[in-house]
Amino acid sequence: MALTASCPSCGAPVVFKSAGSVFAVCEYCQSTLVRHDQALEDIGKMAALAEDRSPLQLGAEGSYDGVRFALIGRIQIRYSQGYWNEWHLLFDDMRTGWLSEAGGEYVVSFLQQVQEPLPAFAELKIGQRFPVAGQPWTVSNIENAECVAGAGELPFKVGAGYPVAAVDLRNGANFATLDYSETPPLLFVGEPVDFASLKMSNLREGMPIATHTVAAQVFRCPSCAAPMQTRSREILAVGCVSCGAVVDTADQNHKLLSKALGTRDEKFTPRLALGSKGTLEGKPVEVRVEGHAGGLRIEVVDRGVGIDPGQLDRIFGRFERAAPAHHYPGLGLGLYVAREIVEAHGGRIVARGEPGKGASFSVELPG
Repeated sequence: MALTASCPSCGAPVVFKSAGSVFAVCEYCQSTLVRHDQALEDIGKMAALAEDRSPLQLGAEGSYDGVRFALIGRIQIRYSQGYWNEWHLLFDDMRTGWLSEAGGEYVVSFLQQVQEPLPAFAELKIGQRFPVAGQPWTVSNIENAECVAGAGELPFKVGAGYPVAAVDLRNGANFATLDYSETPPLLFVGEPVDFASLKMSNLREGMPIATHTVAAQVFRCPSCAAPMQTRSREILAVGCVSCGAVVDTADQNHKLLSKALGTRDEKFTPRLALGSKGTLEGKPVEVRVEGHAGGLRIEVVDRGVGIDPGQLDRIFGRFERAAPAHHYPGLGLGLYVAREIVEAHGGRIVARGEPGKGASFSVELPG
């Protein structure tokens, strides 16, 4: 049965639809409210949610496994690849669950009680295997994230800056998450779902809707045994960051396609030679290479529109741009992808520039 109480800050009605919800954010004044039986305690203002392009919103409804549900709460979390949302679900049979939303992937999961002690967060590594709740699991991802904000009603207290240490597990088509922000850790078990299968209604207008679900694979490199993973069925091969081997992900045994080039193997000649000079829109562009701290530095320099120094860190984010979309087309992913690749090889990428004086991008790689 729903509980309706008055916000102690603004007097607006606050409805708790789930008996398990102990925390809510007033939608009128953004006060953070803790439920004590029939009374509400105001513990301060909730931080604002970061704007994203999620098609979901509080009040949206859907269906899972033949049972209708409503989105009654939301937690927005910042992690290494941007933001993800955890939507608190209330089903018509009064069960509660979660719908995770990250990068166009959706996972429905439910809290599962476990009796055995769980491994410490610091002890886990990607690719590690261990049993939980009678099933074997493989670690597919480890995140040290933080909460941005919460909204609606939730079963526990959240707030801006709240640390979220989470470990994703895979077992065939099954998915699980260990939430180490609680003591003892919580286990949530579920499965990836196709967004269309949820038959969602009351969505945000004008927002893109995901058309497919990404299936992750976690395995060990057949050459050096380092952990590897791929996050799409369309990826047919993946390279090992430890030894450089290329692995066939379409093969169930992850067949080795090739090993890393040795010093006597044929060298690859790039189409754009280092040291090249050219023009872009009539202005000079130069590619430089030099030794740097025992490694290598590659620098691309142009004399284009330049970049405001205050924007140099921002432009490496996903969907961020150095110039307006009407000036140069694109999605704002190029620099983000470049940084991910460079950092995966132990290097770094640095941007410099001034408006009207061009810009330079330096890639520094270890030897």
